Amino acid sequence: MSAQAGLSRRSIFLLLVLVVLLSACSATAYGLWRLRAERIDRQLEAAGMTARTFENHLTQSLNVIERSLVYLALEGQSQAGLSQALRHAPYLRSVAVLDEQDRIAASTDSRNLGVLLPRADFRPVAARPLEVLRAGHTVGGRDFYDASPVGGRAPLVSFIPVARDVRLGEARWMTVTASINTDYFLNFYSAHISPEQGVVELRGYDGRLLLSTDEQAVPGSVRADDDLGHRLAATEVGQFEEQGADGRAMLTAYRASRAYPFVLSVRLDKEHALAVWHQEAMRTATIVGAVLLAALTLAGLYFMRFERLARERELERARLRIAAIAFESQEGMVVTNAAVEVLQVNKAFTAITGFRAEEVIGQYMNFMKSGMHDADFYAAVRTSLASTGAWSGEILNKHRDGSIHPHYLTITAVYGDDGQTTHYVGTLTDITERKRAEVDLRIAAIAFESQEGMFIADANRVILKVNRAFTRITGYGEDEAIGQTPRLLRSGHHDSEFYAEMYASLETTGTWQGEIWNRRKSGEIFPEWLTITVVRDAAGRISHYVSALTDITLRKEAEYEIKNLAFYDPLTHLPNRRLLLDRLKHVLATLGRSQRQGALLFIDLDNFKTLNDTFGHDMGDLLLQHVAQRLSGCVREGDTVARLGGDEFVVLLDDLQPGRPDAATQARIVADKIQKNLDEPYDLVGHDYHCTPSIGITLIDDADSSCEELMKRADLALYGAKAAGRDTIRFFDPEMQEAVSSRAALEKDLRIGLQEQQFLLYYQPQVDDQGMVIGAEALVRWQHPSLGMVAPGTFIPLAEETGLILPLGQWVLETACRQLACWARVPDRAQIEIAVNVSVRQFRQPDFVAQVEAVLARTAADPHRLKLELTESLMLNDLEEVVAKMAALRSRGIRFSLDDFGTGYSSLAYLRRLPLDQLKIDRAFVHDVQANANDAVIARSIVALARNLGLNVIAEGVETHEQHQFLVRQGCPAYQGYLFSRPLPIDEFEHFLDDWSSAASIVRQRA
Repeated sequence: MSAQAGLSRRSIFLLLVLVVLLSACSATAYGLWRLRAERIDRQLEAAGMTARTFENHLTQSLNVIERSLVYLALEGQSQAGLSQALRHAPYLRSVAVLDEQDRIAASTDSRNLGVLLPRADFRPVAARPLEVLRAGHTVGGRDFYDASPVGGRAPLVSFIPVARDVRLGEARWMTVTASINTDYFLNFYSAHISPEQGVVELRGYDGRLLLSTDEQAVPGSVRADDDLGHRLAATEVGQFEEQGADGRAMLTAYRASRAYPFVLSVRLDKEHALAVWHQEAMRTATIVGAVLLAALTLAGLYFMRFERLARERELERARLRIAAIAFESQEGMVVTNAAVEVLQVNKAFTAITGFRAEEVIGQYMNFMKSGMHDADFYAAVRTSLASTGAWSGEILNKHRDGSIHPHYLTITAVYGDDGQTTHYVGTLTDITERKRAEVDLRIAAIAFESQEGMFIADANRVILKVNRAFTRITGYGEDEAIGQTPRLLRSGHHDSEFYAEMYASLETTGTWQGEIWNRRKSGEIFPEWLTITVVRDAAGRISHYVSALTDITLRKEAEYEIKNLAFYDPLTHLPNRRLLLDRLKHVLATLGRSQRQGALLFIDLDNFKTLNDTFGHDMGDLLLQHVAQRLSGCVREGDTVARLGGDEFVVLLDDLQPGRPDAATQARIVADKIQKNLDEPYDLVGHDYHCTPSIGITLIDDADSSCEELMKRADLALYGAKAAGRDTIRFFDPEMQEAVSSRAALEKDLRIGLQEQQFLLYYQPQVDDQGMVIGAEALVRWQHPSLGMVAPGTFIPLAEETGLILPLGQWVLETACRQLACWARVPDRAQIEIAVNVSVRQFRQPDFVAQVEAVLARTAADPHRLKLELTESLMLNDLEEVVAKMAALRSRGIRFSLDDFGTGYSSLAYLRRLPLDQLKIDRAFVHDVQANANDAVIARSIVALARNLGLNVIAEGVETHEQHQFLVRQGCPAYQGYLFSRPLPIDEFEHFLDDWSSAASIVRQRA
């Protein structure tokens, strides 16, 4: 038998089998279809008959209700009459009569009395009474008294309100209402149509549901897809098939009431109606199947020869089943035609993208384009599909909500027998979480390898993993730390209670952080900031500990340095003012409780500035360090030695004996010890230096005293020590404080006096040995508004200390020069010169020469008539600078006089070098020149010295004739004093000049 013949027979056999099967199936299907159609027609007719029966029952019932209401309105409204009407009406819950305000005036149920029933709630709505039965919407509740609107669910108990307007007379109407018992009709309908068979519904002409045997139906609802209204417009009776709200096929018959605006519909479940047909169809199909099975059994003998083909078909079916299962897998799948139009998507596709099948089928696949890829990307996809038939990779797609998500997409081409592409099958997976997890892993990896040391331990606190920063900080490598516990790092600085509290916090709160001292591998103990976080498993048990540690050694050192900078003097490392005040506050706080006393000692180094100026600030700093060491050795451990700045030190003594005498004795002992130690010579880099201290003491015996007050008192005591000649110890005296307060007030007034020009310039004449007035000394006076004339000895030292001598001296100089300019215009006075005192502070100004020149330029005074008086103290420092300034001014014609000569550090060396013109004998030597031989010798020597050096000489303080005669005999050429005149204001001084001729004659006569 040739293969071709076998193929032919198999083809004929298969064709015959196919024809037989098709014929048998077609005949069977046609017969069953005819039976089915007949069954449906009969069921529709039965539904129509049932609807007519129900409509008759409904119309009759409503007719009886209407007549009963009319009867009640016409015959009487007594309670007995109402109850009698209700007794034979099981379809009514109650009967009631409304008053003119639409409230129930009478009812078979007294609970209904007073209930408001607006006539507008009944249909049809009318502005005036209608003699028809009107009905309202179904209401939840037993009766009018507990009526409530029907919500989204069917009520357990409900009723339908009806009303009838009855004419009682020509203009009299009465409205009678009744509540129809819906259960009566539902029970009646349910007795004929079971829920399995179908549903009976009563609706108004507006389509609203009044009652239904379907327990899920909500009275008052309107079916959106119900076309009953359209059908009623055509005919009041009808039958049709429809789709129920729950998706069931229904056989519906409807019938409108003949007298009332209601429509009653009967909806039979199509499947239930065809149950008998299904049974008949199954029997018929079984018989036909048996016959066909027998025929196929006979044909099966032939199929044995084609077993291989059967196996192939089975394999093919298995492949199809697998494909179907795969299509409904968790991966989104989409099938398109060759034009990339969507043919099918699975549920996973909808779950991933949000696009439903009905939304995308028939659309091109570009509906998911995100716009995040360029044209080259999609060109590469098409090229890959054309060349290899597949493409896979990551792509960003847009979901239905507009969000962009990463997908992993695989596209496979499906080819037909002709080798052409017929379909594309795409499989996509949302990899958003994977991408997020990858980012989290990268972040976690980077974080784990951050600058913070990190290690992970299991629930038994055994280290599982460490990072490089851990090794850098602790010195322990990964192989040394893994398998160990954190005890490896313990320093011994913390007790077991510390660690117990740490693990208790981890157990209760899941975290702990704080400072801890650990030990490096090298043995070095270091501070670290440690943060431990607990990781728990799904059952809530601790699975791991994650620890992050930071080496805070540098921070601790910085904190220590900051503390030192904030509270300690960087030169001597003694407490500074801030820490001193803090400790002083502590002493004051404990003073009241302990009944002990304290003391505050202010220490100042005498002539410290001279050391700085002579040897430089480095030597001064070295001396301060030595002094700090000696002071620290003079006090107890609990006492405080502080440096306020410069050469000022403070000692705070705490816990002294109670009682001022005992405390003062202890403080004096410490002060004496300090004075003795500081008096010892200092070795300053090979130089022996001797320095003495001045010490001021105040006792701390009043807890209410403020720190500022105590510091002020000690400072005042120090001021008193310095005023007493230095290298002394003084206790605070309230009189001293009063003096300082007066000094502060005077300083304030001095500043105001400069601003308000309260100062005057007085002139004391200077007379030569011929009795001629050759000049005058300008002397400043202060006319205080309340104190009167203030003596120069009172305010000049204060001006020197405060620096106010500079503006005051400038004013004196300029006023004197202006006076010289005025006298220059008067011939008799043009030769008079004025001597102006210049303070050391004023002369040492860098621009002093320029200031004097500027005054001369402004005032146009003759510099040859100006004489500047200097004191010997000016010569103590920087003699070269003094000589340079004097030479510069002398070149302009200004002359110089050395004031108070002989009272200071008189030296022939500087007399030889200074460009002086005159020496001035101090009044101290003139005053006792007749009584004190030493003073007479000094005065005589000064005159002789000046004559030998080529200098003029003048004596001040000449008050008596004897003093004047002595000076004349010694050859002194000029005099100044009260013998000639006291200092005078300018107007009196000019009168004095006018009258001097006669006064000079008197002096000469006395001489």
